[in-house]
Amino acid sequence: MKKFKTMMAMMLALVSMCVAFSSCSSEDDTVAAAKEIAGSYTGSLDMTVMGKASTYENVTMKIEAVDDATVKVILPACGEGMMALPALEVPAVKVSGSNGAYAFAKENYAG
Repeated sequence: MKKFKTMMAMMLALVSMCVAFSSCSSEDDTVAAAKEIAGSYTGSLDMTVMGKASTYENVTMKIEAVDDATVKVILPACGEGMMALPALEVPAVKVSGSNGAYAFAKENYAG
């Protein structure tokens, strides 16, 4: 009986050590790509409409996270006269990457 109690105490100590030394996965600490790049970005926008190239300065584009791997891209209205374009909203753009290097899956958009 004494041998049995000793074995049980050793098993309990072993199980306790396993639980105490287990750690969480590093995946729990990562942020989804879509949520990482969500925000507003200001810069120049180069566009070609009907063969005529135009550059617009200080344009602010918004990226909103839809889920962990999908974003919605919102481009503001720009241009003037016959070259005026309304604001464009591009839904369901897949995004992937990590550590500052991200890629969009959608290459073109018709709307």
